[in-house]
Amino acid sequence: GLALFDGSPHDIKESVRDYMFDENGRCRYSAADLAEWQLQLEARFPNRIENESLLVWIDRAIIFHCLEEGRQLLDRWERTGPDEPLSSRRYLRRALGDITGAIALQQEIMQVAADPWDRASSAQKLAKMYLEDGKPTEAWRVIAEHSGELEQIKGWQEVGLGRSLVETAFGIAKAT
Repeated sequence: GLALFDGSPHDIKESVRDYMFDENGRCRYSAADLAEWQLQLEARFPNRIENESLLVWIDRAIIFHCLEEGRQLLDRWERTGPDEPLSSRRYLRRALGDITGAIALQQEIMQVAADPWDRASSAQKLAKMYLEDGKPTEAWRVIAEHSGELEQIKGWQEVGLGRSLVETAFGIAKAT
């Protein structure tokens, strides 16, 4: 196995060799390990375009700004009961220009927020989306309803969450 690396001038040759082989030149991975790795690669990167996952097609729709097609694919994917976090689905909705769908998912996220930090952070994200949707009154309502969460976070003004909330509040003020 090491002979493959001996003649290579590539900069990462040593790192790859150290990862793959022990100090005696024996491969750290069995034939079964390598076969499993090959199967995983084939599943992630199919050799036929029709075998690509819906998520790959959704990502392509985002990249190429085919938003309507991307939303249709996302609707289809969500009907299959995806095992993806709400935040990932919210990201996809927002990236595809479906701010209403992203807001609905953010509201679901807020329902399961476990502590004051998560609730305040979720409120800030929801307020920002309402602002993006041209609804500054709704944005302010969300921040006002969750201002008590901030009081439970020591030094909230000095961390990124505080700065994000203040920035969103300024955005709301500018929009009204």
